[in-house]
Amino acid sequence: MLAAVQYEIDAGAAEQAHDLLATAESGPLDDLQRARLERLRARLIFSRCAPAPARRREPAGAPRRGPRP
Repeated sequence: MLAAVQYEIDAGAAEQAHDLLATAESGPLDDLQRARLERLRARLIFSRCAPAPARRREPAGAPRRGPRP
């Protein structure tokens, strides 16, 4: 379930991620899963509040667009 939340956040589907997060939270979670849930909640909040360029993350090692300084 937490993997699905992460996928929705990465896809920019905040409402779906929020719904899945609520569902995941209602189930039994161990300490590691609880910590991961809290981290995903923080990412979701950030994705809703951050300006558009900050939401977009390039994969590590991805070629940069545009000229380099």
